[in-house]
Amino acid sequence: MARRPKFGVSQPPWDTLNLGYSTGDDPTHVTANRERVCQALGYAPHALRFLRQVHGTELLVPGASWPTPDLEPPCGDALLTSEPELLIGIRTADCAPVLLAGPDGGTVAAAHAGWRGLAAGVVASAVDSLCRACGAPPSELVAAIGPAIGRDRYEVGGEVAGRFPGECRRPVGGGKWLLDLGYATELALRELGINQIDRSDECTHEEASRYFSYRRDGAATGRQAGLIAPRQRSGAGAGESKGVAQLSPSPRVGEGAGG
Repeated sequence: MARRPKFGVSQPPWDTLNLGYSTGDDPTHVTANRERVCQALGYAPHALRFLRQVHGTELLVPGASWPTPDLEPPCGDALLTSEPELLIGIRTADCAPVLLAGPDGGTVAAAHAGWRGLAAGVVASAVDSLCRACGAPPSELVAAIGPAIGRDRYEVGGEVAGRFPGECRRPVGGGKWLLDLGYATELALRELGINQIDRSDECTHEEASRYFSYRRDGAATGRQAGLIAPRQRSGAGAGESKGVAQLSPSPRVGEGAGG
């Protein structure tokens, strides 16, 4: 059995459904993988919108000038759209993808929650922008937190650990701590007033057959993605949402350094 189930075309060490151009993988393989994801979810081949993630807080709204395919996308760490033909996403290899939807699903957002961005307020930036865009308070939003490096695998220094609530960290000696990134992300959402939260408990580091992990494999690894699209408003399936899709390198479908 391959290290990751064969849904994509990338070869080791990016096998198989690598969605990141910046990983050293053959760009034609990444393009083919992205097109397969779009096809599997019922979207046009170039519907995906990603960012060059820089562990910051800037949110962008994809427009007509967006590069397609996005070999050199704009820098940022959150996206927002109301365009039902688009899939917006966050590429990861340990960080947490945060997916958000307004009350009717017609406007959605996605945020890249590594420890730097989370501490800087990327989740707050995405929530605030989505609330303003859909005219709803945080309590009416729904959120999903995708697979990230788990609490038993994410070792950080005291300076990093000290940026997060005590219940998200525990000491392991030598000035090192284990940080629960997924739980810290959930707490950030709850502090903003969001109560409808679905958080994955899967660990990208431990589940090598399903997820890419920068901490586990180093720079020679791929990127999975968490994707979300607005509710479809017309045509076939009108009134139905294609939903929130947490994509991983698996047959059920599935990128900056370190996640």
